[in-house]
Amino acid sequence: MENIIKNYLESGGLHCHYCNSSNILASHKYADSSFSEIYLSVRCNACGKCWTARYKQIGIVEKSGKIIVQHYQSPQFA
Repeated sequence: MENIIKNYLESGGLHCHYCNSSNILASHKYADSSFSEIYLSVRCNACGKCWTARYKQIGIVEKSGKIIVQHYQSPQFA
């Protein structure tokens, strides 16, 4: 399972880590109380499995597109 999760995270979470389908839908976005983490409910339309992807705030971008601060963080499972 560890390799499956690693592959999912390295791909940016663009496919189902159960069946490898790209037919997934993210919904129900919510943040923790400090707004430092964002959670997405994800469902695979091919196999029906569901999971929650967790993202950490990695930086700030101005409306002009200028990056103020950025630190790389991969999505993690909650």
